[in-house]
Amino acid sequence: MSVNLPLHAVSMAEESSILFREALAKPHINLAFYERTHDLIEADLLRNSDLIHDDFQFWSVRQNLPVIESALAETIGNIGPLPVDVIELLHHDVRDLIRLFFDVTGETQPFVSLRTVTSNYFVENPTSVSNRYHRDSSVITLFKTFLGNGTEWTPDENVIREPWKSVSIQGENEPDEKYVIDPRLVYPTTCKTIGFLKGETCPSTIDSRSLEFIKNFISMDEIVEFNVGGSLIHRGPGVKGDEKRVILTLSSFRLPK
Repeated sequence: MSVNLPLHAVSMAEESSILFREALAKPHINLAFYERTHDLIEADLLRNSDLIHDDFQFWSVRQNLPVIESALAETIGNIGPLPVDVIELLHHDVRDLIRLFFDVTGETQPFVSLRTVTSNYFVENPTSVSNRYHRDSSVITLFKTFLGNGTEWTPDENVIREPWKSVSIQGENEPDEKYVIDPRLVYPTTCKTIGFLKGETCPSTIDSRSLEFIKNFISMDEIVEFNVGGSLIHRGPGVKGDEKRVILTLSSFRLPK
């Protein structure tokens, strides 16, 4: 990733919960990330991508960390008939990232999503945020791509903030130019990236789509005003042909403890 980062994004010197927490405590920062020198499992997944099930999904909602870790251990093998050592590597990395997320946010019941994304995913999930610009309705989200192209984001200075006051996602078939000044100004991430991004929440102006989503995790009276007008605008890169992505996201809808 380019070293000429905008002021709202910061690259960590190491995969440290302390550094992530300190960076995210700064109001002007909405993206903090670490680039591993090599990914632990990308090459193994790429070699065995034909074995990865297109419809694999692991979700956890309103569960405590021990329950999440137990469910993950039981479910991770459903991703496909991969070699045992590959499954173990993936399991351990996801588990460790869940623990990192807790160390950074203090969230004991994160929303966890580990899933495969293919071209068919968008047919079955036409409103998915995975290939359109959006702002998260969470307070903080960790994102990690294990296979395929990573999350794309655009700098704050390239964002047209006015339309984001009333929507949380780019409409289907709407031009990028409605939401960003220069559609070419996009920063990619890779399988080596571990990123924490800030979303935004506001009880008085929340759109119906975001409200229905958030209510899966917290009650209406728990929604606080956070980072209004300052969320990271980002998107998934989409997939072409028989490409596959394996993505992990962990989200908290509460202020960090």
